[in-house]
Amino acid sequence: MFAEKIEMRLCDINLVPLPDALHLYTAMLKGFNSLYSRVGFFHIREDMVGFSKNGQAKVWIHSKFYKDRPEHPDASLQKNQY
Repeated sequence: MFAEKIEMRLCDINLVPLPDALHLYTAMLKGFNSLYSRVGFFHIREDMVGFSKNGQAKVWIHSKFYKDRPEHPDASLQKNQY
């Protein structure tokens, strides 16, 4: 098991400059892809994206980072349901 402290969430940031936003979107898509391959589709909100101490973007399936299931499972689609 690996735990990492999340220093800040995307919802706490008011403005992301364009070059940083492009990097952020790329990191978020990689995180979403990794999670999608394990749990299927889920909606991402700003409070589900956090930043580690070194500024690395982290996407999680729930706004409470200790939870291991999507926040609204009824709104999620499993990979084989479409």
